[in-house]
Amino acid sequence: MRSPIICTILYAVSHGMALYAARPYIALLVTESGGDSMAVGLIAAAYSVAQVMLALPAGKWIDKLGAHCPAIYGAIVFILGVIGLANTKNLYAMAVYYFFLGASHMLALLSVQHVVTGLYSSLRNKVLGIYVFANSVGMFAGPYIGGHFQNWLGTGRGFYGAAVIGVVCWFCSLFMPKRTQTKDGVEKGTIIQLLGRGPIIRTLIIGSTVQFSFEMTISYLPLYGREMGLSNAAIGTIFSVNGFAIMLVRPLLNSIISFYEKNKIMKICLVLGGFSLAGYSLVREYTLLIIMSGISGMAMGFMSPLTLMAVTDAAPQNRRSQVLALRLMGNYIAQTISPLIFGLMASMIGVLPVFWISGASLTACATLVDKKNTASVNNMPNRE
Repeated sequence: MRSPIICTILYAVSHGMALYAARPYIALLVTESGGDSMAVGLIAAAYSVAQVMLALPAGKWIDKLGAHCPAIYGAIVFILGVIGLANTKNLYAMAVYYFFLGASHMLALLSVQHVVTGLYSSLRNKVLGIYVFANSVGMFAGPYIGGHFQNWLGTGRGFYGAAVIGVVCWFCSLFMPKRTQTKDGVEKGTIIQLLGRGPIIRTLIIGSTVQFSFEMTISYLPLYGREMGLSNAAIGTIFSVNGFAIMLVRPLLNSIISFYEKNKIMKICLVLGGFSLAGYSLVREYTLLIIMSGISGMAMGFMSPLTLMAVTDAAPQNRRSQVLALRLMGNYIAQTISPLIFGLMASMIGVLPVFWISGASLTACATLVDKKNTASVNNMPNRE
């Protein structure tokens, strides 16, 4: 594996670690600065708003110039954001700095995905598995490291620890691949034309539904566990098993794809994921909940990289980052509206039917997987 690709993976790990060393502690900073729950929600919304607003312009930028400069700017914006958070008690300023973190995350995701999805087929499958595993490692280690910094330096000043990791991320970005497309090589067209392509819109729907359904689990599984009489530690264990299963299966992706078609794997994961979500409402034993959590975690672990592959295969070669930006927007919109929609449903019909509807939606997406209209990864050119 070439050193620029290794630096790209290290960039992804360090950025994820830095981001999750900061994000879990924003609420603490807001409340200690005099903000209430509403302030926490509004400031948190700035993070998602940044990604929805800027994703498409950033995708066009990366398609035209490559991922090198956007990755550098993503690291710099992150460093500025967390240093700002470490030095303010003003709620409006916190929203601005958290907006910076959202913009940074969006630039980092699109830059790394542009590099990884642009590799030739066999190397892409291998690197993509490593990349999604690296993301899991960053999400796993970041909160732990960030917590120690917050304890050591105090709430707020602890964000300097995330800034230090951000500097490592910036250093890695300097050695990412430098690939610039010529003006004539960029394919013209509108976003509506991209969405008019069947394979693209179907894959975007699948990805958004996956995000929509699993976001529901984060919001409502604790409530269900509390109704069953489970302790906070027991509920946390269920989520830990889910996260461990996601991290465990991702390095196996390339090996499994070499023996089995991607579309069939995607269908199986959608069905298993749907049945496991619905299964939460059908079991009352703690051990069975753990098993369901492991199954849904494995499904989620495979679905994220599989939808990334599918949408890349369906995208025009020189508009790949714009399609990736649409995927990112769809995921964050789904993440934002999922708690609202399911909250309304839960207040009207209770928590249990929410799991049934969510699982049924995920299972129904298996019908959208169409191998006839999905480009074969084996026919993809050596793009970078």
